[in-house]
Amino acid sequence: MEFFANEGKNVEIEVNGKTYLRHAIKTRFVKQGENYIDIFKEYVSPIYEKGDIVSSSEKIIALCQNRVVKREDIKIGFWAKFLSKFASHPDTGVGVGETIKMQYAIDTVGLLKVLWASIASAVTKLFGKKGVFYEIVGQEVSGLDGFYDHVWKEYGDIGIKIPENPSRVCDEIKEKLMIYGWKELGEKATESAVGIAGYEALRNMCYAFYDYATNNKGVFAAMLWYNKFESEEKNEATTKLFSLLFRVLQPLNISDNNIEHIIRTLRGFLEGFVLLVNNNAFGNPISIKESFDLSLDIIFNGMKSLEGVE
Repeated sequence: MEFFANEGKNVEIEVNGKTYLRHAIKTRFVKQGENYIDIFKEYVSPIYEKGDIVSSSEKIIALCQNRVVKREDIKIGFWAKFLSKFASHPDTGVGVGETIKMQYAIDTVGLLKVLWASIASAVTKLFGKKGVFYEIVGQEVSGLDGFYDHVWKEYGDIGIKIPENPSRVCDEIKEKLMIYGWKELGEKATESAVGIAGYEALRNMCYAFYDYATNNKGVFAAMLWYNKFESEEKNEATTKLFSLLFRVLQPLNISDNNIEHIIRTLRGFLEGFVLLVNNNAFGNPISIKESFDLSLDIIFNGMKSLEGVE
């Protein structure tokens, strides 16, 4: 894979003595109200590998969360006009030197706090300390972006707040990708078993798992450690897949109890084998496909000894 960094940035960076390669993922223009889960599925999942660190612009997440304030909804008053005259005017975006952001600050934290922040900022600047205003009014004000159309005209009439609960967003992305992956796998496994039965169908399903997990490394990484008993949503994600496995295995005269054990065994083998493949952990030049087929033969032969056994 060829790595690409944004203009003016180096692909290779060093942080705390460690070297990292960064890759800027180019997406479409993300609009207000989009689903960040879908964006991650579309752009991140196809190239993500275990050990990668994914970071997202907080503005993308905020836009998806509808954390937006419109210019027309902010009514600029006397104090915003007065105080903004004494604030700095950065050329990289909107600051409280713009009356609209000063009014947003007043609306968000109250006039008294903004007055105190303005006075404290004026005094501390005399001693060479900057940024006190934003320290006092807080991130909800300092993090407001937008009302700035020098780069994107779409941002001229909206302000973008900071995201709500970023930690929960990260957990949600991982969980939704997990559920998405297992549902997708259920569809692929079903397609692979059409028109066939028994061990042939089961082998095709195992290959469907292998192909999906090696071609969608990012989704597969999220699928690991799945436990269907943790929530109803997770349980529903694999209902189709588990139902299909039972339909394939029950005609082999294997008891339901042993089918549960077999499903656990197959999952352990498939996830473990693919995890090693995806991380290039098989150094021996012997064919990986041959190893995979031989492993399935060993498992299937063991399963045959359970036919007719309660």
